[in-house]
Amino acid sequence: PVIAPGLGPVPDPVVLLIVVRDRGPGVDRGEIEAILGKGVRGSNVKGVPGEGLGLYTSSCLMERMGGALSCRLADPGFAVVLEIPLAR
Repeated sequence: PVIAPGLGPVPDPVVLLIVVRDRGPGVDRGEIEAILGKGVRGSNVKGVPGEGLGLYTSSCLMERMGGALSCRLADPGFAVVLEIPLAR
């Protein structure tokens, strides 16, 4: 079995779960799904360099691999969750 930190043994894992988190200001709750769109950035980053392509590109790649990318508010901060399917 695989040992998942804080969860104990996982008998037959089917996905690798990776959570990338920061402790910054996060995004507005209503923008969480929208920021996965091409060219979309959070309203709190006006004046900060960027094109709004990072999360969009990552989400597209995860989907092509049969995985998933989702965003969540952390307290404090912001989290991106990657679900990567494991080979069987």
